[in-house]
Amino acid sequence: MLKTPLSFGALVSWPQPQVLNTVPPPIRHALATVTLGTTIEHRGLAVTALIGYYDPACDYLTVEEALAQGVVTIREVAVYGAVSELHVFNRADKPLLIVDGEELAGSVQNRVINLSVLVGSRTEA
Repeated sequence: MLKTPLSFGALVSWPQPQVLNTVPPPIRHALATVTLGTTIEHRGLAVTALIGYYDPACDYLTVEEALAQGVVTIREVAVYGAVSELHVFNRADKPLLIVDGEELAGSVQNRVINLSVLVGSRTEA
């Protein structure tokens, strides 16, 4: 293992290149896409952000993306609206992520979602 001192005196171990050859390809690919962000240090503790650009497990559409592609329809449950209920029709081949705090505008009244919901692909919810 290589030892790299950090600014607060601790040592971090990094695997030797030959050890990385035993890592399964999906994990190796994910590690290869990670870059180091800005390091912030305070009172002897340093934190560096790890920024990844590839995550096949997070392959979903946001509401904004789905609406732009025309693959999602969000409707009122009743003609006059029911504050706590909406129907979501996801016609995409990917799941749809509706995030807590997101505002859905344009129906009888605007709504702010109070929990995160992952709607399956080609699903009505």
